[in-house]
This record gives sequence, structure tokens and C-alpha cells, in this order.
Amino acid sequence: GKYESGVFVINQGKFGDGTGTISYYDRDTTISQNVYQKENAGLILGNIVQSMYITNGNAYVAINNAAKIEIVNANDFIKTGTIDGLAQIRYMVATEDEQTLYASSWGADGVSGVLYEIDTETNQIVSELATGGGLENMVIDGTELYVTKSGGFGTDSTLIQYDLSRSVIEKEYIVGDNPVDIVKDNEDDIWILCSGAFDFVNPEN
Repeated sequence: GKYESGVFVINQGKFGDGTGTISYYDRDTTISQNVYQKENAGLILGNIVQSMYITNGNAYVAINNAAKIEIVNANDFIKTGTIDGLAQIRYMVATEDEQTLYASSWGADGVSGVLYEIDTETNQIVSELATGGGLENMVIDGTELYVTKSGGFGTDSTLIQYDLSRSVIEKEYIVGDNPVDIVKDNEDDIWILCSGAFDFVNPEN
């Protein structure tokens, strides 16, 4: 399709009252700005564009403050649907068969944390698991989903190991303060990025 050989850049937008955008960098030419608006007759994504994940022919765009995921066709970026009711949505990851999408969130209060399971055929929310702690990025390793739990507006230091075959939290591990990102390398080692604790009341701490 039109967007098959480049790089998407997610632009968050001004916190609170701005709208995020998506840029597309075709490595043979230049950067195209405001891709979503251009392909959808001026429609805006909303506040804040947090992340994007491509699976099953669709690009899922998480809009944090608007509590929704906008769905577009990955080939032409034309909107095909919306999933509402995802409070403080953060990141997404899909299973290998591309039939299930997991989405992390901070929860409505910014600290409770919810893991959403979404059917990519119907784009309906299948289940919601309250975890606490404000969830961030995730990675799937076999039948295990590893989810970083940063604390959201608070502080946490936990990694969740979620068994996909049984739909239960199998283990929790204590890592560094505010784990926010996670990847699996080609040696099958899992790396966790922790941003450290921050005291919003007293930054000197």
C-alpha cells in the first residue's frame, strides 16, 4: 500500500488542549506531515496521541486523554472504526496469530491500571483486568505477556507476567522504579527500561 516502506512518527501534541498527529517518513523521499488528517478529510485524532500498533491489516492509534483507539486501514490510513472507553490508554501488542490485541492503561484515576483484551476481527473489548499501578509497554514471549507497571501518576516497580493461555496473572517481579518500556532481543533476553521515581509534590526528592 501507500505506507508500506517507511517509518511512522507519533507526535503526542500539546498536553491537555492540543491534538496529536502522525508523520510518515518515506526513506526514499521526505516526511509527510498530518497523515491521518490528510487521508480522512481533515479529521483530527485528539489529545494525546500516545502510540500506534499495526496488526491484522489495521493500524491502531491510542489516544490517551480521549480514552479511545482510532482504527485505520494500514495500507491507505483511512479510518475504519473507533474503540471507546479506554481510560488513559497507553500501549498495545498483538498475539502472533493477530487475532487478539492487548492494550495497557493507567485507568480512569491515573493509578489503578487496566489491561484490555480486544478481538481484532470485531474490534470489540473482550475483557478488562484491573491490575493497579498504571500499566505501560508490553511484550509477548510465547504464551506469556509481560507488562510493565509504572504506577501512572504514582510510583510502582513491578513487572507482570500474564499467562495468555489461562488469562491469569502468573507472577509479579520487582524491578527498578517506574518501569515504562520492555523489549525482547534476538537472544530471547527481556530488557526493561525504568525511568526512576519522581516526586511531583517535592521535585527535590
